[in-house]
Amino acid sequence: MKHAKALTLLELLVATVIASIAVTVAYSFFNTIEKANIFTHKRFKLQNIVPPIYQTMLEDIECADTRYGHLYVHRGNEGNSIELYTKNCFFFPGVCKVTYRTHKGFLIREEARLNAISAKGIEIPIVSGVESIDILTFTGSKWHRLEGTGALETVKVVLTTEGGELPMVFVIRAETSH
Repeated sequence: MKHAKALTLLELLVATVIASIAVTVAYSFFNTIEKANIFTHKRFKLQNIVPPIYQTMLEDIECADTRYGHLYVHRGNEGNSIELYTKNCFFFPGVCKVTYRTHKGFLIREEARLNAISAKGIEIPIVSGVESIDILTFTGSKWHRLEGTGALETVKVVLTTEGGELPMVFVIRAETSH
């Protein structure tokens, strides 16, 4: 009578170790792929919010009319806001006051008519996913947090999102009286 070949305990142990190594390598590979996917998704979202924010802010700042007042920065408990006078008005003819601020994860652009009875303007959410806004100015050789107002040449607007910080640099051209 022949004995049937059976697996020894040592062979079973070696097979288990090899299988566990293969599972560990496969798990770490898929885990790395998943982390890369999450990182790419966050970067993709950040890149998708850049064009509408940058284009709108660029048009407002390029059309700024400093005859009515300079760019003003409010720093408060509810966050920071930027206020300027611009000819890039969506709802009113001529020059209007535009304020950028964050509210509940949205970047809000508020447009108000000059000399209006109500201080409140028309609010437009530009994009979602913006946690905070910060404004810096370039003086000397460094960027400094901007407080209040002043005749500025260059400002950096930094938007903080879940995907990271989005710095945008703008050059302010003063409107000359005709």
